[in-house]
Amino acid sequence: MAKYSKLWAHEAPGYLIFLLDQSGSMKEPYPQFGNKAAFAARVINRTIYEVILASKSKEEVRNRAFISIIGYGNPGVNEIKSGFLKDFYENPLRIESGKQAVPDGNGGIIEMDVKNYVWIEPAFNGTTPMGSAFEYARNVVSEWINEKPNNPAPVIINVSDGMPYDGSSNNNEDDAEVKKAIKMASEIMALSCEDGNPLIFNAHIGTGNPKFSFPELKNELSDEQAQFLFDISSKVPETYQSSLEGQTLGVKKNASGFVSNAGPETFIKFIQFCSSPSKKDKGSVSNDSEDGW
Repeated sequence: MAKYSKLWAHEAPGYLIFLLDQSGSMKEPYPQFGNKAAFAARVINRTIYEVILASKSKEEVRNRAFISIIGYGNPGVNEIKSGFLKDFYENPLRIESGKQAVPDGNGGIIEMDVKNYVWIEPAFNGTTPMGSAFEYARNVVSEWINEKPNNPAPVIINVSDGMPYDGSSNNNEDDAEVKKAIKMASEIMALSCEDGNPLIFNAHIGTGNPKFSFPELKNELSDEQAQFLFDISSKVPETYQSSLEGQTLGVKKNASGFVSNAGPETFIKFIQFCSSPSKKDKGSVSNDSEDGW
C-alpha cells in the first residue's frame, strides 16, 4: 500500500493535532476578525466542525478521528481539549448563532442561519514556547503510534504568528525554544507507522508581504520566520497533491506544507486542506472501505 493512502475510519481513526500559538503577540490586529488570536480560534473551531460534519452518518457522528488542541504561551503549554469527534460534537463550550453567505444556485449570494460550535476561546499572553509544544506533540504522537501502528499517519498543524521565543537570547538562532522546536519537529517526522511518517504543516498568521502558499524551495522565502517554519514543515505527500483540493490550491510536486502571510480565505483553505482526509485520492483503500472517507 502506498504511503499516506489510509483513510480515517471508525475502526482505524486518524489523529489530528492543532498546536496553537497563544503568546502575547497574538493580540495584534487582524483584518475583519479583531486580532490574530480571534482569527486563529475561529479557523480551528470551524475546521473541527467541518471534520465532524464530514463524519456524520445520518445523525450519528462516527469517531473517525481523535483531535487534540494544544495551546502554547498562555503561559507554557496547555492541552486545551482532546477527544474523539463524538465527544467534541456533544461537548462544545457553547453554540453561537450566525450568518453565512452561500451561492443561491443562480449566480447570486444569500445569507443562511448557521450554528458556530466553539471549543476554543481566543487567548494571548507571554512568550512563545513552540519548542515545548512540539515536544508535547512528539510524546503524544509517539504514544499513539505505539498503540495504533496500523492507523493513518498523524497530522500536526501548527498555527503561529512568528518564531519560538523564551526570552533567553536577543538572537533568534540562539533562543532555546528555536533549537528545541527544530529538534522536536525532526524527531516527530522521524517517527514511523505503516502509513508513513507523521506530517507537520505550519500556518503562519501575518498581514505583510510577501505571501507564500506551499513553497517548493527555501530560497523562495526572504523572511526569517518563513524560512524557519519552512524548515520544520513536511513535504506534501503525493496523495494530497493529486487530490482535487490539491490541484485547486496549486500544490506542486515538491511543495512543503506551509503558508505565510496568506489572506483569510487562503489561510482557511490551507487549514482545511491539511486537516481533511477527503483531500486524498478517492481510490485509496481504507481499513473499512464502507466507513472511510
